[in-house]
Amino acid sequence: MSLSKVKHIILVLSGKGGVGKSSITTQLALSLSLAGHSVGILDIDLTGPSIPRLFGIESAKVTQAPGGWIPVPVHSANPAAGIGSLSCMSLGFLLRERGDAVVWRGPKKTAMVRQFLSDVLWGEVDYLLIDTPPGTSDEHISLAETLLKNALPGQVAGAVVVTTPQAVATADVKKELNFCAKTGINVIGVVENMRGFVCPNCSECTYIFNAGGGELMAQDFGVRFLASVPIDPQFVMLVETGRKPHYPVGTEVNGKNLGSNENGNDASYVKDPGTLLEKYKDCSLCSIFERITKDVVAAVEQRAADQISYRYTQPLETAACINIDVLPLITFFHQHSKAYPPINMATRTSDSDKDGVARRDTPPDFKMGNVVVQQENLSFWTRMGCTAESFKKRTSAPGENALNQTMKPRHLHMIAIGGSIGAGFFVGSGSALYRGGPGTLLVDFAIMGFMIFNVVYALGELAVMYPVSGGFYTYSTRFIDPSWGFAMGWNYVFQWAIVLPLELVVASVTTQYWNKDIDPAVWITIFLVAIIAINVFGVLGYAEEEFWSSILKLGAIVAFMIIGLVLVLGGGPSDSKFDSYWGARLWHDPGAFKNGFKGVCSVFVTAAFAFSGTELVGLAAAESQNPATALPGAIKQVFWRITCFYIVGLLFVGLLSSSTDQRLLGSGAVIDVNASPFVIVGEDAGLFGYNHFMNAIILISVISIGNSGVYGGSRTLCALSEQGYAPKFFSYIDKSGRPLFATIAILLCGAIGYVNAAASGPTIFDWLLALSGLAALFTWGSICVAHIRFRAAWKHHGHTLDEIPFKAAGGVWGSWFGLILIILVLAAQFYTALYPLGNNGKLGTAEDWFKAMLALPVVIVFWACGYLWKRTGWLTLDKIDVDTGRREVNWEAINETKRKVASYPAWRRVLHALF
Repeated sequence: MSLSKVKHIILVLSGKGGVGKSSITTQLALSLSLAGHSVGILDIDLTGPSIPRLFGIESAKVTQAPGGWIPVPVHSANPAAGIGSLSCMSLGFLLRERGDAVVWRGPKKTAMVRQFLSDVLWGEVDYLLIDTPPGTSDEHISLAETLLKNALPGQVAGAVVVTTPQAVATADVKKELNFCAKTGINVIGVVENMRGFVCPNCSECTYIFNAGGGELMAQDFGVRFLASVPIDPQFVMLVETGRKPHYPVGTEVNGKNLGSNENGNDASYVKDPGTLLEKYKDCSLCSIFERITKDVVAAVEQRAADQISYRYTQPLETAACINIDVLPLITFFHQHSKAYPPINMATRTSDSDKDGVARRDTPPDFKMGNVVVQQENLSFWTRMGCTAESFKKRTSAPGENALNQTMKPRHLHMIAIGGSIGAGFFVGSGSALYRGGPGTLLVDFAIMGFMIFNVVYALGELAVMYPVSGGFYTYSTRFIDPSWGFAMGWNYVFQWAIVLPLELVVASVTTQYWNKDIDPAVWITIFLVAIIAINVFGVLGYAEEEFWSSILKLGAIVAFMIIGLVLVLGGGPSDSKFDSYWGARLWHDPGAFKNGFKGVCSVFVTAAFAFSGTELVGLAAAESQNPATALPGAIKQVFWRITCFYIVGLLFVGLLSSSTDQRLLGSGAVIDVNASPFVIVGEDAGLFGYNHFMNAIILISVISIGNSGVYGGSRTLCALSEQGYAPKFFSYIDKSGRPLFATIAILLCGAIGYVNAAASGPTIFDWLLALSGLAALFTWGSICVAHIRFRAAWKHHGHTLDEIPFKAAGGVWGSWFGLILIILVLAAQFYTALYPLGNNGKLGTAEDWFKAMLALPVVIVFWACGYLWKRTGWLTLDKIDVDTGRREVNWEAINETKRKVASYPAWRRVLHALF
């Protein structure tokens, strides 16, 4: 945090706006500076930040260094004259026009408060005055919470509360004092502003209100009353025009003669922050604030002395020396806090997003020409990760997503629609056809497609609502059980750590279709180097590779469906078996269903494996430019992938390939591309070169899935580290936005692929595969449960569905259906593990069962480790926080979009719903 060099922090609070709080802050700062203290002002009054205008620095340039914002100097220190330095940082510097106010709501405001506290680089400062928004809103809670977490012991001196004598003002201030009492913030004193009026002609002070308003309130609450401050037009002219205050001859304030025959001259009308302090000495209010300053400094120093004394007289276990009392504040936050993730001030989220969800953009009400960004000037090749400089650690604010957000909507769409299409679909569907027949193949994939459709929509609803950087396992931590979240995070990392070497081995076997003389280890090395090269470019390398490989995969499937239709209709070459009408004869002989119920059960797991990786679109959203708008569109593409590519593609596979064809079984323990029905159909049809084309597509698909394994595993491992669930060095993110050590760790797992070259390699590999065989099912089930629990907690806390910007298509019932189907698949796998297919109904061996179900005990072990470590269990609805980290939503834009869509003709509304 940037407050480490600040000695004392003083909050300036008010119960309502319009009481002159900023004026009091300005004069207190000037008076502290005159007393020789170095002073900083942090103006976070979002309702109308006016401190820069009062100091005459509203047009100053704001500098953003790599570590944060540099305060704007008002005047330098003058030790010889006993004057301390004064600097300021304000939201007002970022507003386009002088009269503008920050009109953000909810999360944006609280995020900005927290960002200002953490991102301003204060030097050696004796007193930091924080000018807060009026009232007791979420911003105050966020402010107090951030100070509690980050301020040093004794650093927060307390609050000066500003009021006016009117009953309406004191009533609001009482709420402010209650807020301080509940949160444990010390109240230094109360200042009663605007009680009187100093006549500009005779300098006589007339008290407009009866005495007692602010003073009596201070007595009621047992806090110090600092002073009553009148309105002096001379001070107003000083801060507005720069005119030096001048009073009639004979004017005396607190024994000081302020009278003068001067009427001002041209020089005295210059508004110069450098001369403001000198001119302020001649203001009638200066002596009043001199007295206030002495009281404030005395109170702060006395409290600091008391705390030091208390600290040294208490046992170490009870060293409660921090200025904010922890217990009442923690209790208060538990009941009321709504914390939100920080946002980058130079790229504030805009309210004008077309879909109504905040996005990173330059807002219309910011004058970015007034902000000088002094960031590191990284070269293109450094940003791409190709220089030594790119491997150095990236600096970021606490809680900020340090990963790059460079993925575009086209990347997300293609990852969703084709990213996970790989060997499970192109090759695994062959063995599934052999075990269950074409009817079983189609039914099982359709059922699993319906399940994954609901899972991805549930994930989309959660991801749009709660943006997650690095791993959606955190939804399990947040809505189910932190120990289960720990298990799911490591389960997902292990899944991809095993998938990478598997895909490398499959890729090496694929090349043997053309040449069997080259050692597969050579190809493993070549493909591993290729995946490393792709990951050098970080998320952009992954996204571009997935985009183009998905286009190739989808193009190949479309080509297969067109060719399949021609062959079914008898349009094959004249000397092939498809030279006459083929139709659905294989559905009659040998039949649509094979091996009965056990055949249906055995195909389920193959179908689940084929859909593995679909959830990656939710992971990739955290590194996209505008996830809140790109993700819903990408999620809708999943429906088309399931319908058009999986279902229709496999329909033609079942029509053209016989379930009794021995070639579908392959020749080894590892996936054999010769067993791909897509390759076999090309061979049977006599289509010259088609089998080679499909084999090349399978090779690209396999490498693509391996690359996805590196991406998914590294991002999840990085997120686990950030949450304290993995060694800290895995959270290292370099200047090109790569989670460097997490990526290296997953890439090192690729070397496991060389095990397959050993004599016992296939056996070892079988057991490694068993570790991750059911991992995806546990991940999907956890997403469904998290969504169900989120909806229940959302309702429990008094929210409605209308407050959710993107809703799952099937709602909570879709998640229930998805969860039930996942449980049924696990039961089917358990059944086929006990009674394997082809074992004549006999009980299988223990080895067979563990190879099929090993992921289950592994997940249980992970959960037990998480429970023993974190000592947390099932979260009740009361304990589920539905507010922290919620994305800010522009409901006006959303409602406008809904009205626009409602005006579309029926056909266009259907297209909008589908795409």
